[in-house]
Amino acid sequence: MHKQNMNTILTFIRRMAGLIVLAALGTAVLSSCKEDDPVPTPLDAPQARLVAATVSSLTFTWDKVTDAVQYGYQLVGPDGSDLDGGTTTATSAVFTGLKDNTTYMVRIYAFAAVAEPSLGTSAAFEVQGKTEAIVPLATPVLKVEAGEGTAAISWEAVDNADSYAYSYVVDGGTPVTGSTEDTSLTLLKLEAGNYVFYLRAVSENEAYSDSEEAMAEFEVKSAARRESWRVTGSVDDGGGNTWAATMVAWSDGTYTLKDWYNVEGYDLEFYLNADGSLSVTNYYEPYYPNIWVIAGDDIDNGWVHLYTATYGSSYYSYFDGDRTEGYFYCYSYRTAGYYQFTWASSGDSVTVDDIVGTYSQNNTYQFWYNSAWNNYSSTNDVTVTKVDDTTVSIEGFMYALSDGGKAINAVLDAGRGTLSISPQNVDEWYKLAGQEAETDSVTVIWENGVLTFGDWSLWYDGYQYAYSTETVLTKK
Repeated sequence: MHKQNMNTILTFIRRMAGLIVLAALGTAVLSSCKEDDPVPTPLDAPQARLVAATVSSLTFTWDKVTDAVQYGYQLVGPDGSDLDGGTTTATSAVFTGLKDNTTYMVRIYAFAAVAEPSLGTSAAFEVQGKTEAIVPLATPVLKVEAGEGTAAISWEAVDNADSYAYSYVVDGGTPVTGSTEDTSLTLLKLEAGNYVFYLRAVSENEAYSDSEEAMAEFEVKSAARRESWRVTGSVDDGGGNTWAATMVAWSDGTYTLKDWYNVEGYDLEFYLNADGSLSVTNYYEPYYPNIWVIAGDDIDNGWVHLYTATYGSSYYSYFDGDRTEGYFYCYSYRTAGYYQFTWASSGDSVTVDDIVGTYSQNNTYQFWYNSAWNNYSSTNDVTVTKVDDTTVSIEGFMYALSDGGKAINAVLDAGRGTLSISPQNVDEWYKLAGQEAETDSVTVIWENGVLTFGDWSLWYDGYQYAYSTETVLTKK
């Protein structure tokens, strides 16, 4: 509808009415001597009514008036101000851009042709209409299940909501924001801390406004440290003394050299710096990296003085290797040499025939099911059978899934003593793959009758459904 200046509209309406009245008066003067001349009869007022209302518009219609050639309309606001108006040959008018939940008045006029002096402008017909009120969406009700490094948030669908906007902060830090069209959200790899989560329902329909924010508070704990792999190797203390020892690699990126000076219960704990040097964590002397670590023997009250710094191209400690082979060293003042641990896989002695057999399983993981993280533990037997000289089939690993899960194939790297499981389906829906990406393989370490799985996950449609996985198979 074309909007015009209100003064122009009213002037136009009055001018039209004036012309018709003047024409009628002139005719009356010229024929006043004729007693039988007809008296001017104004048009009937249009009978208008409201037929539709939204939060921002009103639609009025009126009955057609006999002899009317057009109609004038005028929209009046709740404060009496003129807001809109114009003329039309139709019998309806639509007003848009209005305020919600507000009552307006419309005046409708009928106009006759100027050439019809016996007809005048009708009286105004007034009718009211009220816009609809904007309805706020219902506030979602949040359900939160927080785990180790994860949080699963879910809610019931809100009627008329198109999406949900969320944000969260940990320990008052920088907010993280996002939106989703689903009714659940899984947050992974969260840092430990106290979280505040906000969610509001959003609609694209102007008839609805966003809901109030729902809020939930929860605590995320650090992911429990679990063993990723372990190796057996040889220690050389830098003074000509050697012995066998075991090193454990943990899921949080730290390492433990068990009984590091061949005394049970006294370990060396460390993690790696970006340059490959060691940061020992169970040291005594505060002037790191000039440190003392307890060894449990009779020399220097059981303490060993180490130095682990890096200066330019000089490395006084360094780590290089993976679960199959490698070494690390650090400078020892006790021997004025380098304390070193070296390990390697059993190499070509590992064959498919060594690996096949029946294993007892210790398989724990968190699995996303029914909008919640569920803890699973599988202790059933697993069978490893030979496919060919480089490939085995593992059956029963995903026993908790429907039908016991499908058997999976793994390829042996005899030189490293490892099995590699490429991404593959373990049932109708889920794909077994690495923890970081659904295109990553899963590495399994073979050592003395034990198969230790690296971190794995179950993937569907690009999303992880398993977390905090830990799997060890022990040959019977």
